Amino acid sequence: MSQAEQIYNEHLDTVEQIENISPGKVFVSLVERCSGKGEVEIHYDTMSTRKQIKDLIGDTFFGIPYVMFNI
Repeated sequence: MSQAEQIYNEHLDTVEQIENISPGKVFVSLVERCSGKGEVEIHYDTMSTRKQIKDLIGDTFFGIPYVMFNI
């Protein structure tokens, strides 16, 4: 988790970019999953937003797994 926190904090500009795709409707957070392992949760509003996020970060958030939730 500490390594995930470090990577996440090094890329807060990307977190901001993601959240600015749809301000007030996209939320990014780092959560602990499975005993000490970090995962990024991304909540988004539309499939278009989801595609833009995936185009921006690819399959992982700089090596941290992520899950996406439509809200």
